[in-house]
Amino acid sequence: MEYLRDHIAESSFHLYDPGNTNNDVIAAMQDYDRQSFKSDMESMLNNIDSNPNVYLPYYFKVNEKYNGYKEKDAGTAYPTSTKRFG
Repeated sequence: MEYLRDHIAESSFHLYDPGNTNNDVIAAMQDYDRQSFKSDMESMLNNIDSNPNVYLPYYFKVNEKYNGYKEKDAGTAYPTSTKRFG
């Protein structure tokens, strides 16, 4: 998000669709839209920095199906699922 905020308004910035590298997602945005997106990112990041307990769940809804990480007795975090990616 910080990278997008810092670079989206630049005319040389490109954001290619990972599923179709011929598709530059940002190319469809007008300069005004890029500036608006930058302002939105600045606002979002500032809000999260100022009060993460309020704004993280506001911007990023909690996945009720995911229990998150649990702590072992020693305080080390570990995934609750033994499933592996791939």
